[in-house]
Amino acid sequence: MTGLRQIAVEKGQVIAADWSGKWKTGFQIGFCITALVWLFLESLGQQEFFLARLAHPDSFLMPSFLWLSLALTIISGLHYVRNGRDLLRDH
Repeated sequence: MTGLRQIAVEKGQVIAADWSGKWKTGFQIGFCITALVWLFLESLGQQEFFLARLAHPDSFLMPSFLWLSLALTIISGLHYVRNGRDLLRDH
C-alpha cells in the first residue's frame, strides 16, 4: 500500500485511508495489547488472574483479534487496489 500511495503522490493525488484500514489497525493494536498482557502476566506467574485468562492464546480474545485483523488486511488491500487501479494502469 505504501508503494501505491507513493505512486499517487507522484501524480499529485491522495489515497485516503478508509474504514477497513482504520479498523484493521485497531484490531492489530488489540492483538498486540492482548499478547503483551499475556506475556507479562505469564512471566509473573499470574496465569490464573482474570486478565491472564482473558488474554490467554487459547481463549477467544487473542485469536479473534488475529483473524479479524487478517481479514481486514485483505479487505483493506483490495480497497486500495480497487481505488488505485487507474494509477496502476498509467504507471
